[in-house]
Amino acid sequence: MGGGNFCDWATRFTGLACGKFHLYNRELAPETERRQRAVELVKARPQCRRFLTAKRSSENYLNSRAVAQAGGGEVPVGDDECVGSVLARHWYELIPQREPWSQLSRRAHRRLVYRAKRWLNRQAVEQMTISLLNEHDPDGEILQWLEIIAGMARAMS
Repeated sequence: MGGGNFCDWATRFTGLACGKFHLYNRELAPETERRQRAVELVKARPQCRRFLTAKRSSENYLNSRAVAQAGGGEVPVGDDECVGSVLARHWYELIPQREPWSQLSRRAHRRLVYRAKRWLNRQAVEQMTISLLNEHDPDGEILQWLEIIAGMARAMS
């Protein structure tokens, strides 16, 4: 799930009366504050677990070596950068263009970033190993989320 008003998502499906797991990408201010409010709404509900990622988005948990192994190139990215934007720009600048990246329309940027994110979530993620994950997520956030989800699933069965 995603998009739209995060506070709406925090209360959607309340009538189902079952456990729910909410994971919100931190993004950047002021969006972080809106998402933090959604996290607080979920926190107040029984049987619900919620997290705000420590990194900007889920793509920031990908190890840059996984991106390179998948064929995306050497693209080091910080925890607060938009991985899709960095990768899209990297790819764009590898091919001689008439227009520099900075002069592309907003629509063109969005289209290229969307393609890069889709590629990251389909191709680069396949190259992730537990070793690469441990390097790039030393606090074990992702494993913690998966353990919680597994526990919630067991409780429902």
